[in-house]
Amino acid sequence: MFFRLQWGRYSLEEMQNHVSEDGGDGWAEAGGLCACDSVSSLMANTVWTTDPRFTPGAEVIIFRGRKLVNIYDGVRVYPTEIVARMTVEEFMSKVEDGSIYEYED
Repeated sequence: MFFRLQWGRYSLEEMQNHVSEDGGDGWAEAGGLCACDSVSSLMANTVWTTDPRFTPGAEVIIFRGRKLVNIYDGVRVYPTEIVARMTVEEFMSKVEDGSIYEYED
């Protein structure tokens, strides 16, 4: 299972056709989306924020996919199935009650 914070709501097909341009991981040619493979790695990632100035329009997406390569702060993934979508606030509520960890493999 993979976890990603993104701004906007994208279909699986849109996600499959997008290549993350992550400032310098050096793996853009591998394709795929930048993501994390655990809740804790998402929350430690450089993209993570709970600041309400930056979270309007943001969603946490939980999905299955094929890992393409490890990068400095996560992984690049080709998504194959969307499992869940939630706001940052909903995600943090699930962190607090522990239910978010049910999504980890």
